[in-house]
Amino acid sequence: MEVMKKMTREKTLSLSSSALCTLHLLFCIISTSFVSSSATLYSNETDRIALLEFKHRISDDPHGVVLNSWNDSLHHCSWQGVSCGRKHQRVVELRLPDMGLVGTLSPRIGNLTFLKVLELGGNGFSGEIPGEIGSLFRLRYLNLSINSLTGELVKVNLSNCSNLWFLDISINALQGKIPQDLAKLKKFRALFMGTNQLRGRIPAALGNLSSLQVLGMEDNDLEGSFPQEIARGCWDLKIFSLGSNNLTGKLSSSLFNITSMMKISVTDNSFEGTIPSYIGDSMPNLEVFYFDGNKFHGSIPISFPNASKLQMLDVSNNYLVGKVPHNIGKLKDLKNLNLEYNLLGGNDLAFITSLSNCSDLDSFSIRGNRFESKLPNSIANLSSKLTFLTLGDNKFVGTIPIGIKNLASLIFLGVDSNLLSGVIPSEIGKLQKLQGLWLYRNQFLGKIPSTLYNLTSLAELDIHSNNLEGKIPSNVENFWNLYFLDLSHNKFNGIIPQEVFNLPSLSNAVDLSSNSFIGPLSPALGKLKTLNELHISGNKLSGKIPETIGDCLSLEYLDMHANLFEGKIPHSFVSLKSMRHLDISNNKLTGEIPREFQKLPLLQYLNLSFNDLEGESFPF
Repeated sequence: MEVMKKMTREKTLSLSSSALCTLHLLFCIISTSFVSSSATLYSNETDRIALLEFKHRISDDPHGVVLNSWNDSLHHCSWQGVSCGRKHQRVVELRLPDMGLVGTLSPRIGNLTFLKVLELGGNGFSGEIPGEIGSLFRLRYLNLSINSLTGELVKVNLSNCSNLWFLDISINALQGKIPQDLAKLKKFRALFMGTNQLRGRIPAALGNLSSLQVLGMEDNDLEGSFPQEIARGCWDLKIFSLGSNNLTGKLSSSLFNITSMMKISVTDNSFEGTIPSYIGDSMPNLEVFYFDGNKFHGSIPISFPNASKLQMLDVSNNYLVGKVPHNIGKLKDLKNLNLEYNLLGGNDLAFITSLSNCSDLDSFSIRGNRFESKLPNSIANLSSKLTFLTLGDNKFVGTIPIGIKNLASLIFLGVDSNLLSGVIPSEIGKLQKLQGLWLYRNQFLGKIPSTLYNLTSLAELDIHSNNLEGKIPSNVENFWNLYFLDLSHNKFNGIIPQEVFNLPSLSNAVDLSSNSFIGPLSPALGKLKTLNELHISGNKLSGKIPETIGDCLSLEYLDMHANLFEGKIPHSFVSLKSMRHLDISNNKLTGEIPREFQKLPLLQYLNLSFNDLEGESFPF
C-alpha cells in the first residue's frame, strides 16, 4: 500500500502544468455532479417525505393538527407547524408544542438538513431520540421537553450541531450519563436536562461553555461533587438548578461570585459548608435562592438584603444556627421565606417585626427551630397577602395574638407543638379563606370558639393533645369541605353528633379517640363511604356497633377499642374489603367471632381481646 501511495505521489509531482489544468477541470465537473446529486438526495421533496414519515409515526393526534391537516391539498411548507426558507423552500422550522401528539420520533428528521428549530415539547412522544438529529448541523433550537422519551442520551451525538444554543430535554425518562461532547457546543446559552434519570457525575468539561446562561439538571440521579470548572468558566450564568440529586461536597466559592445569577437552586442534595457572608453583595441580581434540604451550617448572612431583588429565600432543612438577621425585612420584594427545620432560635423575634415591610410576603415558616418567647403582636402587621404561616414545633409560650385576624388571606395556619396556652382566639373564625388549621400539642383550654364553625372552607382541622373540653355542636356540619378531623386526646364529652358523619368530604381520617364521648354511635356513620381511617378508642361509647359500618367501603384503619360497645360483631364487617387494621378489643362484645374475617384480603392486624366472644380461632 505504501509503495502505491509513493508511486501516486511521484506521478502527481511529475505531471505537466497542462495535465494539472485538465485535472482541475475534471475536479470541477465531479464537484458539480456531486452537488447536484446531493441536492437530489436532500431536497424540497426529501423534506416532504421526511414530514410524511414523521406523520406516519404519530398514533394519536387529539387536535388533528398532523393527521388531518398534513395532506396534499396544501404544499408541505404551509402545513401547520412547518416553516420553510424563502430561497430554497426547505423546512427550517418544525414547531408542534403542546399538541398532545403521541408516537415515536422518526429517524428521517435527520433528512431535514436545513432545520434550525425543532420544537416538540409538551407532547407524548416515547422511545429513543433518533441519533440522526445529531446530523442537523444548522440546528439552533431543540426542545423535546415534557414527553416520555427514553434511552441513553450519549447515543445522540449532538457534537456536530455546532450552532445549537438552546437544548431542552427536561421531564422525560432519559438515562445514562451526561455526554462529554456537549462541551463542544460553544454557542450553548440554555441547557435544560432536569427531571430525567440521568446518573453519574457532571462533566467538568461543561465549564468550557462560557456563553451558558441557564443550566438545569434538577431531579436526576447525579452524584459526586459539583465541578469547580463550571463555576469558574460559566461566568454568565443566570439560572442554575441542581435540586433533587445525590450531589455532595462543598460548592465552589466561584459560584457565589457570579454577579449575573438570578436563580440558584441546589435543594435536596447533600451539599455542605456555609453560605458566604458576602452573598448579598456578590449576587446583587438574585431573585430566587433555594438551598433547602442539604447540610449547610453556620448562620444566615446579614448581607442577604443587599440582594434587593430577592423574592424567594428557602434555607429550610439544614443545620443553620443563631439569630435571624433583623434586617431581613429590607427585602421588600420578598414573597417566600422558609427557615423551617434548622437550629435557629432564641427569644429575639425582631426579624418578624421587620417583615411587616414585605408587603408581598405570601409564605412564611420558622417551623421546627428553637424559638422560645411569646409570639409578638407584630404578627398582626405581616402582609395582608400572606397565605401560609407556620410557627409550629418551637417553644413559643403565651397566647395567640388576637391580631391574627388581620391576616385575612391566610389559607394555612400552624402553631402546633409549642407551649401555647389560654383559649383559642375567636378571631381565628374571621379567617374565612382558611383551609388548614393546626393547633395540636399545646396547652389550649376551654371550648372550641363557636366562630370557628364559620370556616366553611376548612379542609383540615387538627387540635389534638390539648386541654379542650365541651361538646361538639351540631353546626360542625358547616365544615362541608373537611377531609381530616383530629380532636383526640382532649376532654370533649357528650355524644358524637350525627352531623359529623353527614360530612361527605371526610375521606382521610377522623380521630376522636381519648376523650369522654358517651352514648351510642350514630348509624349515620355509614355515610362516610370514602373515609380511610376512623379512631374512636378510649371513650365511653356504648350500645351496639351500627350495621351501617359496612357501608364505609374505603375504611383501612378502624380502632374502637376501650369503649363500652356490646352485642354481636356486625356481620357487615365482612364488606370492608380494604381493611388492614381492626381493633375492637376491650369492649363488652358477645357472640361468635365471624369466620368471614378470614375473607378480608388485606387485613394485617386484628385485635378482639378482652370481650366475651366465643368460637374457634382461625388462621389468617
